[in-house]
Amino acid sequence: MLANIKAEMARRNLTVKEVSKEIGISTNTFRFKLNEKREFTLSELAKLALLFDKSIDYLIEIRNDNGNSEQNNKVS
Repeated sequence: MLANIKAEMARRNLTVKEVSKEIGISTNTFRFKLNEKREFTLSELAKLALLFDKSIDYLIEIRNDNGNSEQNNKVS
């Protein structure tokens, strides 16, 4: 569901450790959020958007079962 965050990390050759440091959370917490065991806060999503120069909408885009693009409305 958070494939665009992972894709942007790969495009920029950034590690989980590097990104977590940039947005001010622990590496383990960032891993949990990437694996959807916890939700990103709006503040964290804003920091990711600035880091990747992308919109929050793009970063949280998800695909439904048909492969069509949807927006994930869950933000805590």
